[in-house]
Amino acid sequence: MNKIIFSIITSFIVFISGCVSSTLILSSLAIKTSADPRSIGTQIDNFTLKVKIYKSILQNDLIKTKESRISVIPYENKILIIGQVPNNYLFNHVQKIVQSFDYDKEIYNEIRIKNKISFMQNIKDSWISSQSYFYLIKSKNIKTKNLKILTENGEVFLLGNASQKEIKNIIKIISNIKGVNCIINIL
Repeated sequence: MNKIIFSIITSFIVFISGCVSSTLILSSLAIKTSADPRSIGTQIDNFTLKVKIYKSILQNDLIKTKESRISVIPYENKILIIGQVPNNYLFNHVQKIVQSFDYDKEIYNEIRIKNKISFMQNIKDSWISSQSYFYLIKSKNIKTKNLKILTENGEVFLLGNASQKEIKNIIKIISNIKGVNCIINIL
């Protein structure tokens, strides 16, 4: 009898915890989607494209080594590829994989031929991106909802939409953040 009650209670807790986590995930997704200036259709298209590209990259025996780190970021009519690969052959190979998808998007291959960055560098990069958003929001002259900021090994990549005046201000603000080596404008 105790085993049955224990099983029922355990099942109930697992069911409830699954619902709660699903609710939290869906809520955060709804907030993120509504805050994004792109249409839901564009967001879904970009996400679908990202998944397809990642699947092709991860299934490729040449690339799925521990020596490579690759991120693919589709945003509106652009695809940014960042990361590190050990040689020129893999650099070109990743480019060909992304180009194999018949989408009318500009491809910016910003992969570096060098050793994969460390976990600590990844944390520093996340901190730089967070500070970038913070200082841009603090300036009040820039619409950060139209921007996507990514940092990889101290290089800050800017995607989205901004006026020329905003771009100058964005670059000026971000260039003063400690750890920023350069800013690559893909706006």
